[in-house]
Amino acid sequence: MNTPIYIDTNVIMDFIQNRDSSAYELLMKSLKCKYFIVISNIVLEELKFQKLESETINFVNLFISNKKILIEKTSEKDKKQAHTLLKTNNTHFNDALHKVIAKRLETTFFVTKNIKDFKCFQDINIKKPDEL
Repeated sequence: MNTPIYIDTNVIMDFIQNRDSSAYELLMKSLKCKYFIVISNIVLEELKFQKLESETINFVNLFISNKKILIEKTSEKDKKQAHTLLKTNNTHFNDALHKVIAKRLETTFFVTKNIKDFKCFQDINIKKPDEL
């Protein structure tokens, strides 16, 4: 079975915009059956905010066609848990929401280049793309 990994928005942006070879290598490994990509609708919204709509569609279609991605919808319970996390952790709401979803789906790794905003969460295994 492929290892499920939650991918933060910045890793996908690196892949789409050819900014970092480690993001490219990681996502290519998933196409070769090493990892199964998990993202949330929040990731898609963040990419849309960055005006990467057509690139995002191409990215998602590539991974959907290869059955290598799960796009999880955010629930009201997820949002409540994220708000609760904000009371005791110094991070942004969307980052707390990403953490809640990754934890709920029991992903093996949370992959981001933005380690500092997730260090406050001790119960997820955070990795940079080049560490996998």
